Amino acid sequence: MDILIEAITPTFNYTSTSVLHYQFLLTVWWNQVKIINVVEQMVWEAMDSVLEQKSGICRCEKCQADIVAYALNQLSPHYAASKLGEVLIKTGALDRDIQVSILVALTEAVEIVSANPRHEKE
Repeated sequence: MDILIEAITPTFNYTSTSVLHYQFLLTVWWNQVKIINVVEQMVWEAMDSVLEQKSGICRCEKCQADIVAYALNQLSPHYAASKLGEVLIKTGALDRDIQVSILVALTEAVEIVSANPRHEKE
């Protein structure tokens, strides 16, 4: 850890903001904190149930990634930086509006991607 601090310190301007930012970066690095989009997880989890209701839909990795990407572009992200934050967002997702929005976005995405796959139709 001392080597890391010594390697970074000479290039740092010690204003109160930069010191706080530096401390934050070290904390993130040290604790391996990840910021995640909880809605993305929820979309991936809901995709199987949507695909099960549609027959003849390609389930290759490329199509699944396109479906999720399209759906996520229709939804507002909800980010968390801790497990507690993730749980709080998912608990708030019990609100039917969020679940319905995810299902609507996924259904639309399945229709668009299946009509325009990035590979040859089988």
